[in-house]
Amino acid sequence: MADSKKISKKYEMKLDEDSEESTNYLDIWRENPAYKDISGTISNAKLISLMVLILFIASSTLILTSNLYFSFGLAVFLFILFLVAFHNDFYSLEQGFTYLFRHFVEIKPFDNFKFYMLEDDPATLLIINKKDMLNMAMHIYRVEVLAENIKPTINQFLYALYESKIPYTYQVVQKPIIKLDKNLAQDKKEFSQLRNLETNNNDSYKTYIYFSVYFVEKGILSLRKLNSLVDTINVYSRDLKSNFSANFHHTKISLLKKEDDKKIDNEAEWKDSESNEGKDNENKEDLIDAIRTLIYGKPIKMVQSKEEIKSVSKHKIFSTFFRLIFIAFIIISLTLILLQFKLPIFYILVVDLVVVCIVLFLWWRELLFIFTNLRIKRYKITQIHLFSGVKFYRFNKLRDTLFIHINNILMLSTKMFSLRNAIQPSFAMPDKFFRAMNNQKTPFIYTLNAIPIERKEFVSKCTKQLHDKTKIELEGIIFHPILREPIRWYRNPYAEYLNWIEKRNGIWKTFITISTSSYKFTNPSTKKDLIKDFYELEDKLYYNAINMGKVFQNNFKKLFLTQLRGQLLKSGFQYEIIKNTIFRLSGTHLNHVYFQGKKLMEFTNLSNEFRKGIETRIAAEFNTPLYLENFITIGHTINTEFLEKEVPSGFTYTQLKHLLITNGTSEDREHLKMKIVSELIKAGIPSVVFDYTGNWSKLIHYFKDSRYEDRLLHFTFGLSFNVNLIYSGIKYDTTNLEYLNYFY
Repeated sequence: MADSKKISKKYEMKLDEDSEESTNYLDIWRENPAYKDISGTISNAKLISLMVLILFIASSTLILTSNLYFSFGLAVFLFILFLVAFHNDFYSLEQGFTYLFRHFVEIKPFDNFKFYMLEDDPATLLIINKKDMLNMAMHIYRVEVLAENIKPTINQFLYALYESKIPYTYQVVQKPIIKLDKNLAQDKKEFSQLRNLETNNNDSYKTYIYFSVYFVEKGILSLRKLNSLVDTINVYSRDLKSNFSANFHHTKISLLKKEDDKKIDNEAEWKDSESNEGKDNENKEDLIDAIRTLIYGKPIKMVQSKEEIKSVSKHKIFSTFFRLIFIAFIIISLTLILLQFKLPIFYILVVDLVVVCIVLFLWWRELLFIFTNLRIKRYKITQIHLFSGVKFYRFNKLRDTLFIHINNILMLSTKMFSLRNAIQPSFAMPDKFFRAMNNQKTPFIYTLNAIPIERKEFVSKCTKQLHDKTKIELEGIIFHPILREPIRWYRNPYAEYLNWIEKRNGIWKTFITISTSSYKFTNPSTKKDLIKDFYELEDKLYYNAINMGKVFQNNFKKLFLTQLRGQLLKSGFQYEIIKNTIFRLSGTHLNHVYFQGKKLMEFTNLSNEFRKGIETRIAAEFNTPLYLENFITIGHTINTEFLEKEVPSGFTYTQLKHLLITNGTSEDREHLKMKIVSELIKAGIPSVVFDYTGNWSKLIHYFKDSRYEDRLLHFTFGLSFNVNLIYSGIKYDTTNLEYLNYFY
């Protein structure tokens, strides 16, 4: 794309030597430090271990045989065998060699990930990267209600998170309203009706705002590590929630959970089943939808054909077979070489064991997942298949586009940009960016992941770009001159560093991506039809992506994007779904930029434009009491600051004897009476109910199979008892005429 190159071109700085330096204390560098997310330690360890192993075998063979060609050929053979066996451990070869020569392939970006839910903690999502043996726990919050004309204090929010060293992810999702409740691919009539939704719902969009926290443990998932994950993520989650409540006034945020179906059905028993069925189903899938992000519909379990199962098993057997051959060849070669050098058997066995451990822990960590899988079966953990029924495609002619086919009904295409670098002074106007995207009704996903850094990382990554005046300011704190005395001495340099960093709300390693998408209802039967759909989606998506990139550049001055292609696009999509950048041991290879917390505020702000897609309420300033005494409970008071339940609310025993229910609809009044009677049943207080509508039978279903079931007595007029329609049965009844009028 020609225009995408313009978007990502580098800004050229022209500095005036005579210009005065800025006096702003936030002006510490001209260009923000920016790097690729690559773990140098892991990459270097892998490379060094491989080179040492091959060079040792080749050089030892050369010494023993004095044959240069044979030694060189052996080294080349080992390297090729290693590539064939461990190709998916290389970032550019993760999909295999065959993918390099095919222009159209199905990829599996989440094949190495397992998703689990804790039965005792439905809010905690557990993600395991079985290839790198990374165990991640995550909590996701969704903004439910925004406040009218109230601005949050983001400065204090970021300061508190930095002090607690809590990384967070902020994500805004705007997408069309599409519901795929069932697979209609086989029903041509219903499928044709579903295609009409593409035009009917084209102008209906909804906005979702998520905040999430996460924590990672490496290695085999033992009980100790699982408890550490759960405990730490709960601490992070509560910290985020308390800071959000304190600084985002009159804004409601909810922790998403995978609710139990039975619990939701019982809570919905009082409501009309038809009007609330869709809402209840939506509530049950909130956490699932937050992870799937761009993916519509519900995850389904696909029944694969025997051919597909065989092909998958053959691929795994092929990979495992070559890895075992490589390890066996290395062990045999080392043993023979060391025997020629007359090394004792014990030392040879130790060397072989060390080599096997290095290969397993650096190159074949997936083998350790066997032990994790055995332990998971002992815990109360349920695996969920988030992407069953979803196929991902890569088309080499459109390497900057990822195609997604959902349940053989809906085809999506997405393009993505990531923030590459930033030059100061920069200006961010996110309100204008989101306003433009809303005005053009362009679906987009904006994802920000911010990680507070420690002093060691600041010194190694960020000090090279500092101004000279900033280096002088930090002399004696971070910088220590060698050939001269420092300008000033500090008794406690670390405390001075903390003071300097706190004024800026810390330094954050920041990942920012934006993506846009297009969709089409289709059920292609051949590859030719599928490729045709790819081009049709690309025609829609191309202009959306170009426009989104230009809108970003116009409203985020001196912040520059780069378009993601190939493996980077896959990493970006994984980051967008998993909502963090720690899911890969050797790094995601995405760009990240270091920002001061004061600057990061501009990227985390809740824009006023979000009120078009999220419920908005006028802030109400009144306090609800906390000292209520209740005999029975029918609800909770609402805290107007946080828009959350505060304390139980109900009636005392005396109030129940003088209770009058007025206003509202007849259904609401009846539901309230049912709630009161149900609480009286639990409290052991008898009640008599005259049911003229037949709706009170809900109480019987509600208490079915409970210890209160025997306390309900149901009498039906005409069956259980009769009433004389002429005489009321009251002696000397002076109002018998009114009694007759009641019936006739």
